[in-house]
Amino acid sequence: MHFRVRRETIRIHPRRAVRASRTNLHPRSSMSQRRSRLVPFMALVLCLAGAYLYFSPYIAFARLKSAAQKGDEQALQTLVDFPAFRESIRTEVAGSVDRNLGHGPLGSLGSAFAGVATSYVANALVTPRGIAGLVRGSRSGADALKGERSDGDAAGEHDARVKVSRGYEGLSTFAVHVRDARSGKANVTLLMTRAGVASWKLSGVRLGQ
Repeated sequence: MHFRVRRETIRIHPRRAVRASRTNLHPRSSMSQRRSRLVPFMALVLCLAGAYLYFSPYIAFARLKSAAQKGDEQALQTLVDFPAFRESIRTEVAGSVDRNLGHGPLGSLGSAFAGVATSYVANALVTPRGIAGLVRGSRSGADALKGERSDGDAAGEHDARVKVSRGYEGLSTFAVHVRDARSGKANVTLLMTRAGVASWKLSGVRLGQ
């Protein structure tokens, strides 16, 4: 018996071959196009997020200044760490009294006076009006913290004799320096600490020497 093997040749039309190749390559090309569009978008998102994180203390200080001037106590509750701020004022006032009076009889008297002074100054400044004077960079806030009186800022306007500068003092500390415009010496430095990824609170002060 003899068997004949029938050979068949399959002919593919050139147009059909091109269509098939295009169909097979289409998913890859679409994915590459999506990736090429996604990369610039993700880069933009990262840049915006980084910029927001960097400028977050500047934004928080502006909100703090506005809330203090308006007397918005509810907003200040979220922008000020009142226990830490009060304790910082007490420590700075007590240190200022000790440095000014020194040791000896006056130093002993100063230590007794410091307890009364710290409570008075802390109560005066840990208020919307007191915080407004400090964050505004006015002499009234700085002088009140040093236990001095000032009559030139009764209207609540910014004093031209001071300059306010801002900047980081670490990843979690932001400082607002109130300086004398003539000498350049810092009268008061307000300290804001990070309370979250992009949240900041006023938590302390530093007196100029």
